[in-house]
Amino acid sequence: MLLVAAVGAQGASMIRQSPIHKAWAASFSLAGHPERGLRIASRFHPSLGAAVFVNARLPKNVKILFLGETRVYYFQRPVVAPSPYDEHPIGKLAASGPDPGTIRDRLAGQGYTHILVCWPEWERLGRQYYSRLWENGEIEATDRFVRTLSAVYSDRMVTVFSLERYATETFPQEGPMIDSFVR
Repeated sequence: MLLVAAVGAQGASMIRQSPIHKAWAASFSLAGHPERGLRIASRFHPSLGAAVFVNARLPKNVKILFLGETRVYYFQRPVVAPSPYDEHPIGKLAASGPDPGTIRDRLAGQGYTHILVCWPEWERLGRQYYSRLWENGEIEATDRFVRTLSAVYSDRMVTVFSLERYATETFPQEGPMIDSFVR
């Protein structure tokens, strides 16, 4: 009788699988398809696709300033990722800079070559932490500034901008700026 109840419960549970069971079952489809694993992992780490792009396509001597992102472990290039509690190098420059070219030159003078923006985190932190720690107008000025830069990589969550006046990074020869398996 107990065995019948256990089998019946297991059959009923197959109708509503737990997220853990779904992940376990899906893991079997990853064998021989590393791009599927990357697609799944990028759901939990929005900057993973950008890391793949940076590591594969940008020179080793770049220095990337993160905005709205602090997870650096997949990047194989020098990065600066200020926490929401740190003073960010871009805030005061953007608010005081007379024009985007001057701000770009000042950041480049500090050794930065690119800016990575994780948009969901930038928006969340702008409403929460940055709104308390940054001076009045710095958030808006920073947002306006980064949107004037040339994007060398973009997906639905992250954009990598170049601080060069004319971006020289190479894009894929066909298709979107990001490999389709990362989407």
